[in-house]
Amino acid sequence: MHDPLSYATAIMAFVAALCWLRAGTVKVSDAEAVRRLEKRAEREGKDPIYGRMSFDGWDVRETFADQAKWNAAGALAAAFAALLQGIGVLSA
Repeated sequence: MHDPLSYATAIMAFVAALCWLRAGTVKVSDAEAVRRLEKRAEREGKDPIYGRMSFDGWDVRETFADQAKWNAAGALAAAFAALLQGIGVLSA
């Protein structure tokens, strides 16, 4: 039977895989990008600047930003899985 640390390691590795899968498939539509842009400008008390770049109906900047967030989450989950695995090996 496996110990709880092994299960936690496997779960975190699975979470990392899901995050990286999402990072590779996430796309932000032009409409969503404009909504975010306007919300950000309103929060900062500025006028929105609508200069953007899109490809196939997807906003490049916002898509890259979302991909970076999902990649960071995946890296954090993988680091946590590696830490748990290391603890498991050293405590055995």
